[in-house]
Amino acid sequence: MHKVEIRKTWISTGIIAVVIIVLHYFFSDATFTEYNYSQDWYVSISSGLRVISGALPFPVGDFLYAGFVLLWIVTAIDVIRAIIKKDLRMQDFWMETAYNIRKLVSIVLVFYLMWGFNYKRLGIAHQLELTPQSYTTGELDTLVTDLQKKVNATRQRM
Repeated sequence: MHKVEIRKTWISTGIIAVVIIVLHYFFSDATFTEYNYSQDWYVSISSGLRVISGALPFPVGDFLYAGFVLLWIVTAIDVIRAIIKKDLRMQDFWMETAYNIRKLVSIVLVFYLMWGFNYKRLGIAHQLELTPQSYTTGELDTLVTDLQKKVNATRQRM
């Protein structure tokens, strides 16, 4: 029974990993990501999450990810502790390893679906149709000096 459970855990972990790889492939094209994820799928996700967590004064997603990572770390520490004390059979070790890897892969999948594919977007320059221009060091120094004077003037008015 234990071997069957280990096998099922590894299979489910593999399936989640394959889903991540397939999603990575589809969202590797920035244009596809922009129009199918960022402007469609993610809009629905973020709207739903704002309804659920909008009243809270802190980012719920960050706490969820931190909780998942903390849970994974605690479980890994428990496994290491059991190995050191020699309270863990090899079969139990592989079971715990499979569970931990599945947790980690699940966290990655949730992250990608909830936010991560936004990193593959075309970017704001594309959306605003900005064209990159070359600047000399002198022009950049002048800009920085002007911005510094404006910031200091604004700060003095406060």
